[in-house]
Amino acid sequence: MNLSLTIVEKRRHLEDEKTEVMSVIGDVDNKVVLIVDDIISTGGTIMNATEALLADGAKEVWAACTHGVFSAEALEKIKRSQIKHLHITNSIPPFSSEAPLVHRIPIGKLFAESIKRVSKGESVSALFPHD
Repeated sequence: MNLSLTIVEKRRHLEDEKTEVMSVIGDVDNKVVLIVDDIISTGGTIMNATEALLADGAKEVWAACTHGVFSAEALEKIKRSQIKHLHITNSIPPFSSEAPLVHRIPIGKLFAESIKRVSKGESVSALFPHD
């Protein structure tokens, strides 16, 4: 598998909390790109990043985030976007109008097992397969 890291440099404007993509650092030309973020609230950052990556030649954009808050029109923006798949955890209850591109990942059992292992002094990292 040929993986590389690309950074989307953004600036958040304090007066209106909107974000602006300043640059894409890395080569995305003809690649499938996965955007990883902690939270999607208004959808502005993920939309701006998607547009910048596609403008720099990305073949396709996928996204993943921990918390899908989806305030205001965020979900509608994402439905109209060029994002192919959006993977989010189920840390926040789903909305009835979620798009088929939204894939929820259950995390309850993982959290429970992690807490159990910590309380017993066992390895949490062993829960995550790696080479």
